[in-house]
Amino acid sequence: MANKKKIGRWFIGIMTLVLLAGCSAGSKQTANTSKKMIEVAITVTKDHGAKKIADKKVSVKEGTTLDTIMKENFDVKEQGGIITSINGTTQDKEAGKYWLFDLNGQPATKGAKDIKPENGDKISWDLHGNS
Repeated sequence: MANKKKIGRWFIGIMTLVLLAGCSAGSKQTANTSKKMIEVAITVTKDHGAKKIADKKVSVKEGTTLDTIMKENFDVKEQGGIITSINGTTQDKEAGKYWLFDLNGQPATKGAKDIKPENGDKISWDLHGNS
């Protein structure tokens, strides 16, 4: 009788481990596939839209930062975490021209590293000065 109890305990222990392993594998799979793709429109211009540099619709995983989207879809250079050049067009400190961007027609209130665009968002980058 003692042997049957030991075998029963072993069986229950093994089944518990199998169930736990199956549950954890399922939750990992769900987490990996839960990020859906979104589409974002990005326009890059210069001098308040006078010269168009690029215009793209890109598909990215939901939750991707604008900084990452720009690096993956454009030739971007940055300095100190700030974008200084897009597709070969570089800001000009002496002329006071810097890259700024709007999100859905409104000036951005955060940096590109802090913004996670949503499906259908329109981002407009423009290199210009204060005038």
